[in-house]
Amino acid sequence: MMNMAKIESHNIRLNMQRFNLISLTVKCLCTFEEQVKNKNIEVVGLENLRARAYADFDLIYQVVYNLIENAIKFTEEGGYISFNIKNTPTETYFSIRNSGAGISEEDIQLIFDKFYKTDKSRSQDNSGVGLGLYLSSLIIGLHNGKIKVNSVIDDYTEFYFSIPYKKNQEKGS
Repeated sequence: MMNMAKIESHNIRLNMQRFNLISLTVKCLCTFEEQVKNKNIEVVGLENLRARAYADFDLIYQVVYNLIENAIKFTEEGGYISFNIKNTPTETYFSIRNSGAGISEEDIQLIFDKFYKTDKSRSQDNSGVGLGLYLSSLIIGLHNGKIKVNSVIDDYTEFYFSIPYKKNQEKGS
């Protein structure tokens, strides 16, 4: 909550560094190993070993953690989670797609709002308070990036973000 308050007030200093976004993602995913195994979820798309980011490692870790946590929570038994992580000349791109019930168009409009939880009456999420996606959007905003969601009911949900990237950013250029 303190970090959220700092981020909301833009009273946080980013600790910018270059790091491997695939390694960060694998590290996050390992914290959910038991849940992935228990739900028999297939994980694909972590083969690109060279995807790099120039960002605040801890804050981007929080974003990736939140997105993975949600994907696992809302993936059906025997479903899949796929990643697409890559660099372009100007940005680092991260997406996570999971099979499952999907998100309605009405909920998509509100998904990044503070304390918002989709369909509270039958939600599979009875543990969260609706801050993860809100916080993720604030963090990506601090990095001058964009975060969005696509979903098809009874098929998939995909969250993706992009943040600026240039190979020589860490040298001050």
